[in-house]
Amino acid sequence: GINRRNMISYWGKNFKVALITPTSINISGAPGAAWDTDTTWPMVTANYLFKFPPFMLGLYGGYNQYKLGNITTDQEIDIKSWVYGVRFIFTSGPFTFKVMAFKAQNPQEYGMSSYNRTGATNGLGFMNSTYGAIYIAASNQLIDGELMGATSAVEYKINDMFKIRGGYMGIEG
Repeated sequence: GINRRNMISYWGKNFKVALITPTSINISGAPGAAWDTDTTWPMVTANYLFKFPPFMLGLYGGYNQYKLGNITTDQEIDIKSWVYGVRFIFTSGPFTFKVMAFKAQNPQEYGMSSYNRTGATNGLGFMNSTYGAIYIAASNQLIDGELMGATSAVEYKINDMFKIRGGYMGIEG
């Protein structure tokens, strides 16, 4: 994930921006022994929160780029990944309604998921993600992975100790 990584960040009242140590994983189709990574630029993330009680609207986004270089042929592949989205929160009395939607390119390489390319499943037992970039050596082509998602949740606060929450999430890639 992208949490707990080295970064330089600025937090304003409703605005946050961070320069983070970039993600640089080997992509599918590029053998690990023959490739080297070059992370010249940091990952950039930003979000802004508009507050108009009882409404809140948040905009967020991020960009990550690195190069894979073939050690034997000096060939380089640019891997670009990004995410952007919006979230909306409405609170009225004991009820809270939340909606979020996002779109991402190469979310795997951005660091959005726990992924393990060494086995058939990740640490949680799920099949490996197909939302990452794929390199096809025969045609020297990079195919970007795309992902869109949305989630919604409704919460009812019974008292300070108990809440009931239900929600739905869907992704498409």
